[in-house]
Amino acid sequence: HIAGPAFDDIVRMLGATPIPRHFNASDRDSIADMEREGVKALIMPPNAGSGKGGSLEDLLAVAPDFISRLGIHTILASSTDFSSDMISEVHELGVKNIINFYGTSEAMPTAISCAEDPRTFHLAQGHIYLEVVDTQGRHVKNGERGQVVISRIGSLDPIGIGPVEGTQLFRYAVGD
Repeated sequence: HIAGPAFDDIVRMLGATPIPRHFNASDRDSIADMEREGVKALIMPPNAGSGKGGSLEDLLAVAPDFISRLGIHTILASSTDFSSDMISEVHELGVKNIINFYGTSEAMPTAISCAEDPRTFHLAQGHIYLEVVDTQGRHVKNGERGQVVISRIGSLDPIGIGPVEGTQLFRYAVGD
């Protein structure tokens, strides 16, 4: 998964220490680790689904007050939809920031959630050109559903974004 290393780098660039969850840890163990480490931000999917635990939904089922008790203020996720109910619940528990990245392994990240509404996204243009098109390849109107296609137009180098290195993609349908 490309999101794991990206989040690890992001957390380190922000001056924090990523604490990965151990695969054999229970949700209660994970909350105890967070409490011991003084965690103030989470990077995790909001919804259960894998059956392995570790989602925000799973942790809230085990300890409904853990967010407010630990003083968690930020939740980051990747390409996962937050329900309106989940957003309301975590805001009531003290979370100020919900940041959701949308990306693909071919061109991550391609969008970031809006600060005003974490269920909507702003495109991250610069290294890619992202389009949402209909079945004929024409752009859809704002708010309409369509297929995501990307063109890689830049690569990151030590100075910033430069010409693409590696595989060039033009109007690549990512499957979303």
